[in-house]
Amino acid sequence: MPFEIDAESLPGILQIIFTGPVSVNERAQAFEESLPMLASRSRVLVDFADAAVVATASGVAGRHAESLAIAFADRPDARVAYLTSMAHHAPLVLAALAAVRGYFYRAFTDREAALQWLRGNGPETFVFPK
Repeated sequence: MPFEIDAESLPGILQIIFTGPVSVNERAQAFEESLPMLASRSRVLVDFADAAVVATASGVAGRHAESLAIAFADRPDARVAYLTSMAHHAPLVLAALAAVRGYFYRAFTDREAALQWLRGNGPETFVFPK
């Protein structure tokens, strides 16, 4: 498995740490395995700093994004930060769909900035990039 789930080292924040090449199916598996731990947490750090996302069909990635949005739909305080080694952005339509459903996420290249955002209070609003 190219992932580790850490529910202990950051109070209130669940970390999902990926290493090496990671497929969308492996991301979905990590999410499924973390669901029981998400019952008591609304903040998630998904760490791709030492990972490489394997290209996949947009339909498969879209279904995974939809699953995430549905899972967090009743959690208005939920935030998910994606930590990467280089800036990347999800397709705008997926980010907008997730935000409309109340699933807010951002991509970061700086761990401390990601943690600061995760520790923020109140609901996030989606802002369309320029």
